[in-house]
Amino acid sequence: MISVIVYGRNDSYGYNLAKRAAISLNCIAHVLDDKDDEIIFVDCNTPNDIPTFPESIADTLTPRAKKLLRVLRLRPEQYERGKNGSKFKVLEPLCRNTAIRRSNPANRWILNTNTDMVFAPLKSGASVSSIVSELVDGFYELPRFEMPETLWESTNRAEPEAVIRLFNHWGLRLHLNEIVSASKEVLFDGPGDFQLALRSQLFHIQGMNEQMTMGWHVDSNLCRRMFLLNGETNTPLDSLHAFHCDHTRIQTVYHVAGKSSENSYHDFVLNVTTPFIPEQADSWGMPNEEIEEISLDVHRTSRVHLALEQILPGMDKPIAGRSIGNNTFDVSYYYDDLHVFPYVADIVANFASSATIGYVGNNRMILAMLAQFRRLIGHKGQLLCYRDFFGTESALPISCHAADRGEMSACDAYVIDLSMKTLPSMLNGYGLPIPSKCPEVAGFARRIASEIIQLAQEERDLARRNVLPRPFIFLGCHGTSLDPLIQVLFSCALTPLSTYVRSGVLLHDAFERPLPVVPVHFYVIGAALQDSVGWISNLVGEPVGAEEVALAQNLFNIFVSDRDRQRALDALETLLGFDAGRGMLEMQIEISRINGVPEQGEALRVFIAEYEKRPYKTC
Repeated sequence: MISVIVYGRNDSYGYNLAKRAAISLNCIAHVLDDKDDEIIFVDCNTPNDIPTFPESIADTLTPRAKKLLRVLRLRPEQYERGKNGSKFKVLEPLCRNTAIRRSNPANRWILNTNTDMVFAPLKSGASVSSIVSELVDGFYELPRFEMPETLWESTNRAEPEAVIRLFNHWGLRLHLNEIVSASKEVLFDGPGDFQLALRSQLFHIQGMNEQMTMGWHVDSNLCRRMFLLNGETNTPLDSLHAFHCDHTRIQTVYHVAGKSSENSYHDFVLNVTTPFIPEQADSWGMPNEEIEEISLDVHRTSRVHLALEQILPGMDKPIAGRSIGNNTFDVSYYYDDLHVFPYVADIVANFASSATIGYVGNNRMILAMLAQFRRLIGHKGQLLCYRDFFGTESALPISCHAADRGEMSACDAYVIDLSMKTLPSMLNGYGLPIPSKCPEVAGFARRIASEIIQLAQEERDLARRNVLPRPFIFLGCHGTSLDPLIQVLFSCALTPLSTYVRSGVLLHDAFERPLPVVPVHFYVIGAALQDSVGWISNLVGEPVGAEEVALAQNLFNIFVSDRDRQRALDALETLLGFDAGRGMLEMQIEISRINGVPEQGEALRVFIAEYEKRPYKTC
């Protein structure tokens, strides 16, 4: 009988969005009783790594609402292709057309409305379906009666019958039922909250006008075109009332007084002379796009935890933990795979089923769990692994494929795994594993840092061509040598240390400031004072004391960072005067080479040579 069409995005549009949407969807479902009735929610442009809005409020929806609800997910990349240059994050005509195109052909009527409306039949026991079944062909509007926020917020969203009864009562008892009339085409103010049209007629006139890329008047445009088609606009006001859950307590982009960005009323309403839009006859509603459909059934809402329970063995003791103390540096490289994976799955679960994920790293267990998880939740997209880190195809889990640089560049999302569990390790002062000083670790750190920078550069180049940013998931980065680089390049939230996972997209100002140097020398020379003592002692050919090396380090810091030129040169003069000081300078030159910035070391060497030729000290 009826396809009810609503749309939205998983954001915080207007006051108390979650509750008023649940009230609306539950109440609409309550008054639909035909076997073919449906509610289509077009979730528009919600970021790929979070669920759709209906999924996020599914626990507050009635079984009836979840049964009738079809969620069409218009992902950001699809929205970019269909938004006609709109500056807004959601485009109403595109959303409604996407739903109209995919509505149940068995239904005679389409009802365009919004997720803040409650429809109240005046006759006890009547439904919207039964009321509409008795209407003659045509186009119908209803006035909306404004329900104050305090009133609708006081109701129980899980009891739609009671809500409808209260709204009917309050409308009369509290003097809310007032009509604001408009033109003969529109009939009432705010016409977009109840626009009932024949499905066949909406297809005939090529849907809603997708040239309307600003806000407002999309509904009036439809009224005008339907009036031109039918010669009149009707109303079922004698049998049905419509209440609007007011939400302007918090201003939105469309409700800021004097600042709204409107479509031209003259161009799209007053000057419209035909119901048809031939310019979009073949394109309205994105007919060639494969739109993901989500059902809020038990399988959908429980799929993630069921998949995780199938993959993970469960803990053998009630609490796991590590006594890290004050020194957590590089410990995250040795995260617990089983503990971390649910946090990875939490993000990946919301990716498009067809998304190709690129994996950079060498943790076979995480990779195998990721492949199994995607299969269990019904994902069909590829999982590609960068060949430079994993080697041969035979070393990969089933359904993973080795890829070269070109193939990796074309992925839809990335998992960057910093795990070093397959590399040599040692214990820190707290008995926790950290990377050893060895060529294998240094090489891995260099390669993965280079890969992060290269992928970020590719993202920057795509952004310059107005391509949407791709999501990145980083594993094992908290408090490590690579974390500063990641945080400078990507908009990652400061997630809790216990998750070991960060995710985000490239920062819009990435590369506008110098990138931090990744301290690969920690894995060659070492990070501790004793490591520096050993290196300098080998260089000078005799033992040097830890106190001397500590002094040399402090002097070097003054030399490179003190804004007072004379103090800086005094520090250099002192460094050149004892073995540990000269050794510290040589070590810093070597560190620059190890860390991939040999030009810095060469500049230091040249400066020292020139200094020893001229008396800078008296300058």
